[in-house]
Order: sequence, then structure tokens, then C-alpha cells
Amino acid sequence: IHIRVLGAEQGPGVTENNASAVLHVRFEPSGTSMLFTGDLEQEGFAALERANRLPDRVHVLKMAHHGARNGGTRAVRLLQPDIAVISVGKDNDYGHPHPDILAALTQTGARVLRTDELGSLWIRFSRDGFSTGRF
Repeated sequence: IHIRVLGAEQGPGVTENNASAVLHVRFEPSGTSMLFTGDLEQEGFAALERANRLPDRVHVLKMAHHGARNGGTRAVRLLQPDIAVISVGKDNDYGHPHPDILAALTQTGARVLRTDELGSLWIRFSRDGFSTGRF
């Protein structure tokens, strides 16, 4: 397992969400990878992209900020995940996940796993790739 910290920006003007730890996890020998995005917003993702700190593609993308609109759709379009995980509470007051985020995932063909619909989830990585399920 290779873990690389891509985010956790600091300094004047950096919002709390954009200071989220962003982790790229790659599993060998399959080469399967997952990106954990915390509460990263569009601006934070754009900063990682400008700094050339993002992987070319990921197999699993943990969607930022419960699928909120402020996470933007660029990550989905750029990273082309096979699976997108949205950790979100059922009937939340914020309306997460946002319809624009769900539409982008549909357009890219990502399989969407939502905790508000499926409950607790697991992802198992192996030599041959990965599998998913519910607890």
C-alpha cells in the first residue's frame, strides 16, 4: 500500500474545507487506487491540479463534502472513477448530494455508492482489483 498526502493546504486565505487532508492510496500489485478528498472544494481541487499533484485516474473516488455542490464536478470528469463513494446522511438539511454532482457521475459512468441509500459500505482491495459490499 502506498499512501501519498496531496492536500492539507495551510496559510492565509485557505478555507477550512480546502485545508482538508487529501490522500491518494494505491494498492500493489494490482495498481488499484482510491482518492480520499475530505471536504475539499472546487478551488482546493483546482490548486492541486495546477500544482500537478493529482493522479491521472483513480478507481475509487470518495466524493468531497458529502457530494456538495461546492466540491464541483471537475474531479469526476478528470479522474474518471469506476466507483464514487458519497458519505452522506439520509434526509440531511443541506440537500446533499447535489444533483449536479450526481449528473456528472452518471455522465462518466461511475457506479455511485451512497451511505444514505446503502448504509455502511466496505471496499476490499486485492491482487486482482477490488470488490465492494455492505455491512
